[in-house]
Amino acid sequence: ATILYAVPVTYRAMVTSPLEDPPDLSSLRLCFSAGAPLFRDTEDQFAERFGRRISQNYGTTEAGVISTRLEWDVRLRGSVGRPLRNRTIQIMDPHGQLLDPGQIGKVVVRSPALARTYHEGPQGAEDGYLFLAGRTSSMIHLAGLLIDPGEVEEVIGRLPLVREVAVVGVSHPGGDRLKAVLVAEGLTASDVVQHCRRHLAESKIPKIVEFRDALPRTPAGKIIRRVLS
Repeated sequence: ATILYAVPVTYRAMVTSPLEDPPDLSSLRLCFSAGAPLFRDTEDQFAERFGRRISQNYGTTEAGVISTRLEWDVRLRGSVGRPLRNRTIQIMDPHGQLLDPGQIGKVVVRSPALARTYHEGPQGAEDGYLFLAGRTSSMIHLAGLLIDPGEVEEVIGRLPLVREVAVVGVSHPGGDRLKAVLVAEGLTASDVVQHCRRHLAESKIPKIVEFRDALPRTPAGKIIRRVLS
């Protein structure tokens, strides 16, 4: 094989595998990741262990692959690349106004794969590199604050013994709380909380830490968050 296409949880399993002699991946030309955010620690550990950098794709079920990043550059860490041919990406605010490069907003895509009703809208998106800051549908409203679960998951994912992690909001008689669900061995809830305290604001520290054998996922490898909350 010369191309490896996998979801982040697969790459995470490869770098945390206890095998003393990792498989030889020298025949691979490209390693692609898609379907979920790829933790930076996983990306670096994969490169160190297997000598290959992971490229990232971004797409949706409706539009297919939208953008891809093939080259490696430290300045592009976290980027899902440039739009493919015949794809146009625009970043808009909640009112549908086009934003300047570098600003955070909603991703709007034009693609031949989409129905005509999806094509309507302003033209002229910048042909630059796309960085995903999170999913608006996954944002957690907590005590008047908006919490990005991806930020908390990235921090928890730095713990060497963590194989998978998902952060969700849960209802509680004393007020909604942040819950972290982990697949990990050799860690306690206290370990996770103390680690988060060193890297996150108090409002982003999970109040509930739960350990599972595996996280529920769709056939495409996406975490089913509603099951966890």
